[in-house]
Amino acid sequence: MPDQNHIEDLFRDKFSNFEVEPSGGTWTGISKKLAWQEFFRFSLTSFNIWYAAAGLGIIGALVYVGLETSEPDVADPVEKEVPEEVIPFGEPEVEDDTLEIGVIDDPAAEESVEIDTEVPGTDPVVPMQVLPADSPAVSDLPLQPAQPADKVVGPVDEAVDLFAAEEDVIIPLADFGATPESGCHNLRVQFTDRSVNAASYRWSFGDGGFSTSMHPVYFYDQPGTYTVTLEVESERGLKDVAEQQITVYPKPEALFEVRADEDAGYGRTVYFFNYSRNAESYIWDFGDGNNSTAKDPVHVYLEPGNFTVSLTAVSEHGCTDIMELENIFSDEEYFISFPNAFRPDMGGPSDGRYDPADPVTKVFYPKYKGVSEYQLSIYNKSGLLLFETTNIEIGWNGYFNNRLVAPEVYIWKARGRFANGQPFVMAGDVTVIPNN
Repeated sequence: MPDQNHIEDLFRDKFSNFEVEPSGGTWTGISKKLAWQEFFRFSLTSFNIWYAAAGLGIIGALVYVGLETSEPDVADPVEKEVPEEVIPFGEPEVEDDTLEIGVIDDPAAEESVEIDTEVPGTDPVVPMQVLPADSPAVSDLPLQPAQPADKVVGPVDEAVDLFAAEEDVIIPLADFGATPESGCHNLRVQFTDRSVNAASYRWSFGDGGFSTSMHPVYFYDQPGTYTVTLEVESERGLKDVAEQQITVYPKPEALFEVRADEDAGYGRTVYFFNYSRNAESYIWDFGDGNNSTAKDPVHVYLEPGNFTVSLTAVSEHGCTDIMELENIFSDEEYFISFPNAFRPDMGGPSDGRYDPADPVTKVFYPKYKGVSEYQLSIYNKSGLLLFETTNIEIGWNGYFNNRLVAPEVYIWKARGRFANGQPFVMAGDVTVIPNN
């Protein structure tokens, strides 16, 4: 078999004089094929696919940077004016129940746009619907009533009342005033309620007293500082409490006695001894038109007669007490005295009443004259109070808890005031005599 080279030489020899002219379409196809081959081949001197790819990458990067740094140009929609006034609770007044609609001038807008008109810190407002410009005429749309300001339409067809809880919860606020806030004991205080949303009241005055009145009046008869509490309650049972302090100052105690020289006619000298307590200053009235602010004054009466002397004791807080002594030169003698022993009735306890004319003494009682105030107390040696009375006509019968006391020595103490105002304080002992 002839080899390949021999066959090729034979083929060239036979067809060496044979010429064929290709058609126009054949040359066009060959030209396109060569152009694509040249386009996909990299060359620095001709445009090819590598230059095209680099150009597209640069253009894409520039477009991306421009979109990131620029704001979109959006047509401003027609906004619904938000009312400035807040619609009160209850059914709002609606003058126009038509739905307000805005139109976007951009004809290319195909979807409706919802504009958020909610302002932070204010009540929610019904959103405004904005339609494209090619939407149906407003008159062709179905009309819907405007929603109240305190309602918001959710994703379901139910209205949620946002303020129902606030309308139901009414919180009370307790507050009150006191006139005066301080003063001397036996102080009268007027309390005035200033609470809000209160349906009931309970006052506690700090000394065990209380009241349910709205504006109570209270008297403080003991000195001290008291915390007054007002608790109010609303119709729904909610409570609030307010407190205030009331200060009650103690009163001083005016007390004095008089010693006068023997009657020497005109120019009688009187010495006043002041025993007042809790006092800072004093005002004396000698009854003859003269006065003094000394603690222990000495006064000379130039005219004869009987005079009533008064002493006003004043404390550091301005509280006062007054003592009067009538007829300091009276010839009438006032006195009180007690026995030092008595024999009780063995038949049982009596009511303590006695007959001053009875010579048999079965009750311990005083002899007296001109006593206007009186208090008697009986103690045993251990200091136990066995008997006490403020009625000078009733004495001690020698019994304690309806049992006869042992025959021994007991202590008595008496205090009071005579008819002319002069006080007395006395103490001593009494012996219970046993019956044979």
